[in-house]
Amino acid sequence: MLNPNTSDKEVKKFIRLEGSETRLEEVARPEVAKNRQMYFGEAIEVGFTIALPLVAGALFGLWLDKKWATQPTFTLIGLFAGIVIAFGNLFVIVSKFSRKS
Repeated sequence: MLNPNTSDKEVKKFIRLEGSETRLEEVARPEVAKNRQMYFGEAIEVGFTIALPLVAGALFGLWLDKKWATQPTFTLIGLFAGIVIAFGNLFVIVSKFSRKS
């Protein structure tokens, strides 16, 4: 039987005997797969943290520009505000992540 302390050589032998195509880390070391999922989730969080304020700021600026016929003033202001908010959020996430490590 496999456990978290099983060596890589024993795991490869087990996989060969069982004929399984399962990845090595997920068979013998489920904590590796769990860490991978955690980091994947954090990468998605960072992506949304940057993308959403940029898109929201630009769209809100476009809406204001159409409403008051001031193109491209509010679009640029909204985009700049989105950049500031995105980097502020990114700073919070990176500081949270560095405290975990």
